[in-house]
Amino acid sequence: MSIRSNRGSRSWRRAVGFRIGAIVLGLLPLVMLEFVLRAGGWGRPGDVDDPYVGFASTSPLFQLTADGQSYEIAPGRLEYFRPESFPARKGPGEFRIFCLGGSTVQGRPYSTETSFTAWLELHLKAADDRREWNVINCGGVSYASYRLTPILRETLAYQPDLYILYTGHNEFLEER
Repeated sequence: MSIRSNRGSRSWRRAVGFRIGAIVLGLLPLVMLEFVLRAGGWGRPGDVDDPYVGFASTSPLFQLTADGQSYEIAPGRLEYFRPESFPARKGPGEFRIFCLGGSTVQGRPYSTETSFTAWLELHLKAADDRREWNVINCGGVSYASYRLTPILRETLAYQPDLYILYTGHNEFLEER
């Protein structure tokens, strides 16, 4: 009996060893190719700007109103963004949430009143009325994630407390 059980365990080990060897042998060309490409410096991201982004002359999303009391979406940006405003000076106890993304953030295909940003502000105010909640909708129609970078950089100056980034639906709209 011990001879049979010994043969069984040996054949089982051979089968497992054969499978592992086959996997290693199958992956070996890919590992070698990866090593050659890395040694040659291929595939490393360069320090070259993406020519398709076109942010050299990006205009700000928000502009200060004439009275200097608040920021609002610049008129030239209303083709892609809905009207939105917030106080220029952050009040004591105010909590600012900037929501960045595409048309889903904006509330399309419906109005901004039905967007999740509007609902979030309503629910936060109902949950804690001791704090002033200000949820700013920065959702632009057909805005892919790479287009949000300048908006994020701009809004850093407006004293945000929280960012909500909701994106990924428009990544393949433009030929790149």
